[in-house]
Formats: sequence, C-alpha cells, structure tokens
Amino acid sequence: MDLPQHWATKYNELTGRGLAQKAPEDCDICDTGRVVGFFDSGETRQYPSIQKALLAARTESVYRVVVCEGTFDETPVLADFSDLILEACGAVQVNGFILKDVVDITIDGFYVNADQRWFGIGLGFGSSFENDRITIRNCVIEGSMGSGIALRPWNHQVTVEDCILVNNRQGIDTIMFGGPYLFRENLIANNWIGAQVSAEAEITFEANHMARNQYFAIARLKQWDNADYPWMITLIRNTFEGNGGYVVPGTHDANLGNHHLIIDSTDDQPGYR
Repeated sequence: MDLPQHWATKYNELTGRGLAQKAPEDCDICDTGRVVGFFDSGETRQYPSIQKALLAARTESVYRVVVCEGTFDETPVLADFSDLILEACGAVQVNGFILKDVVDITIDGFYVNADQRWFGIGLGFGSSFENDRITIRNCVIEGSMGSGIALRPWNHQVTVEDCILVNNRQGIDTIMFGGPYLFRENLIANNWIGAQVSAEAEITFEANHMARNQYFAIARLKQWDNADYPWMITLIRNTFEGNGGYVVPGTHDANLGNHHLIIDSTDDQPGYR
C-alpha cells in the first residue's frame, strides 16, 4: 500500500510488518501472560482472552488491561463499566471492538483487521447504548465492508487521534446526533468515502491527512426532516490529496460534499474559510 513515509512506518509497526513501537522492557509484563489486568490494589492477573479481562472490569477494580503481541480472533465488547485503559503491547490484531454504555475509556495501539465485517470499532450499537469520554488512539483500522469507526446516536466526547483508517467503505461514519467528536491527526486514505457524517452531530476535523479516497474525503448527509440541530463541522489545518468526489461549484468539490453547509466561521482550513 502506497502511504506517506511517516504513516507507512506506523502502519508497519502496528500490523507487525516492522519494528515494534515499544522497547522490549516496556512489555516485560507480557512474560506473565497474553492478557494482563491491573488492579487498584497493585495486583495483576492473567486472562485467557481480551473478553475475559473486560468481563472482570465490570465487576472488579481493573483500571488497565495490557494485551500482548499476537492475533486474537475476537471482537471484544466493552460494556457497563468506566475508567479503563485497554492497551496493546507489540503488534496486536483483533477483529474489532464494540462499546456499550461505557465512560472514560481509552483504546490504544491495536491493529483492527475488520476484513469483510460491517465495522471495525462500533460505538453505541442498538437503540439505547450511550458512551461518553472515549479516546481511540494509535490504531490501524482497515478492511471493513461498512465503517472503520461507526458512531451511532448517544455518543458524547469521542476523540480519535493518531490512527490510520484505510481500505474501508467509510473510514468514519456518524449516524444522527451526537458529539462533540474530535478527529485529530489521523490518516484517512484509500477508503470509498473518508468520513460520512450526519448533519446533526457536532464534529471537528483537525490536522488529518485525507488522501486518495475514491469519493469525497468528507461527505455530509442530509439533515433529517424537521430536525433542529444547527451544528456545523469545523475544519482546522487538514490536508487533502487526490480524493475523487465530483465537483458542483459552490456545493461540492473533490474533497468535500455539501461544503456550503458544513464550514463553521471559526475554521482555519486553507481553501474552505
């Protein structure tokens, strides 16, 4: 895959195709097991799967789970707990993650191979699942036949940063209302659409590199009839390269669909003020 050098190096590290991002001593805990939970008491405990560790987080005082290098044929579900760091040590591949009713969660350093699945990381699936203060960072998410990251309603304060979203139908997909969402310093490339976002969500794109998406880099859906959500999308210092959207003067260009609707007056985006 033809990626800019910085992103190619990161992609290779996270997918196990290059040198690991962390020094061996940073992963010494992996000598004790493949999945390790850290407790408030100072105790650590080993688990046979990521899901088993996350189930323990629902009932016990686990504040951090470290997943050690390898491939895990799992789509772990994070549900009904708060205050957890889920961290990969070395190149760790999973099928995806699902988040349901969780608060103050960080997912850091995973390779999500969503090959032929509808999403890589799904937040808020169903009609009543709410997530708040979620950070997804330093991950590769690729291969979804739907969305790399799918945000359903009732998600709040979600940050996606320093991630690579490639070869998905949509790199990012938001449905109906939610936010604020911050997408910062990500590579969003080689998707069908880079980000397909709803008119009712409060969204900021900051310092992302959005390249070679077959259609628009960012496409905004039509607002639902009779809905009164006057949110704007804020664009700050993003770079666009080789996106394939169609051009309608004043409405669309190769990078943005419906850009006459989405540019907030506080933006600092060259070409879209």
